Amino acid sequence: MATSSYAFAVGNVRARETALLKKQDIFQLLSFKTPAEAVGYLRDKGFAYPDTPDADLFKVEEQKLWEYIREVAPDFSVFSGFILQNDCHNIKSVLKCMSLHREYKELILSPYTVEPDKVYRAVSERKFSELGDDISDGVKEAADALLKIGDPQLADAVLDGLFMKLRLKSAEKLKLSMLETIIKTSVFYDNIKAAIRCARAKKSVAFCEACLIDTPELYKKDLIPAVLKGPDEVLALLEKASALGSAEAAAAYKRSPSEFEKTVDDLLMSVAVKAKYVAVGAEPLIAYLQARLCEIKVARIVVNGITIGEDEEKVREMLRELYG
Repeated sequence: MATSSYAFAVGNVRARETALLKKQDIFQLLSFKTPAEAVGYLRDKGFAYPDTPDADLFKVEEQKLWEYIREVAPDFSVFSGFILQNDCHNIKSVLKCMSLHREYKELILSPYTVEPDKVYRAVSERKFSELGDDISDGVKEAADALLKIGDPQLADAVLDGLFMKLRLKSAEKLKLSMLETIIKTSVFYDNIKAAIRCARAKKSVAFCEACLIDTPELYKKDLIPAVLKGPDEVLALLEKASALGSAEAAAAYKRSPSEFEKTVDDLLMSVAVKAKYVAVGAEPLIAYLQARLCEIKVARIVVNGITIGEDEEKVREMLRELYG
């Protein structure tokens, strides 16, 4: 059951922050020669459960994190901007499995705000209105794109655009400055990444209209013409946006897409760390979620790097800034 007091919740989170991975923990991970050694170290740090298979370590750790957030947060709806990403993934999974006549349940991420079985029934019975006004039209469009036209890229694009809009809307509604900045930054760069993909694939105006959204920092009327000219034009537009670290991110992408991803994650962390100075409120819980998701991502990068025999220096270049 969720706690009723932010004072208690923040105190609980502060105690847990002491167990967050530090830079020296990541350096220790990098020193291991086998994935088993690295995973063993993470288990000693409390990752997953003793009986969790190595292959499921990070998925289970994310599930544990969400279970904790649900338990400690006085108002779980604060996290809807994050949870909507799971909804988008889940709806894509349901539709793709329906097209392949396969079971989707093992692909579902939790928590979610949209019941996956409800999506399956709505699509199967063509009763999209049962999904609610926010997503019914978008899910219908995506379902038609995949199941009638056979265009999985368009289906994904429709859902990506829909849920970026919903994430922005959810953050604006809550009127929490730090949360709004994190979601706005995340959505802004998701939109930019979609624009670059469209540019590289030479997608049509109609596809871009489905895929991209207006953000407060960059409107589609400016973004789509840049997409049609190519990735360099999108990066030039990003560089001129002068918002949310855009010039720094554009420069990073020119060096490599992986450095761009790291730069965006570091921008998000730079917002989250400000919650260290908030005594009471939702901000420390939001920051803790962001911090834990980041450290799970970093741990996964290191373990995957060891698994495939990646050069240590290259793995180091992909590491994100940590909260701890």
